[in-house]
Amino acid sequence: MTARGNIRVWTPSRFLGVGLALATMFVFLIANAHLVYVAVASQTGCAFTHSSGNADSYRAAAPAC
Repeated sequence: MTARGNIRVWTPSRFLGVGLALATMFVFLIANAHLVYVAVASQTGCAFTHSSGNADSYRAAAPAC
C-alpha cells in the first residue's frame, strides 16, 4: 500500500490548466454578454441600406440617424 499523504493534487501544470480554462470561459462569457448588450441597445432602424440611385453607395435607413 502506498501512502496517499504525499501526493500533490495541485501541481503547477494542473494549476495552469485550470487557470487557463477559467480565463477562457470568462472571456467567452464577457464576449457573449457584450453581443447581447449590443443587440438590445442597437437601433435597428438605423441600419445602412442601398440608396436607390447607385448600388455602390449606402445611406442610413432613417434620416434621424
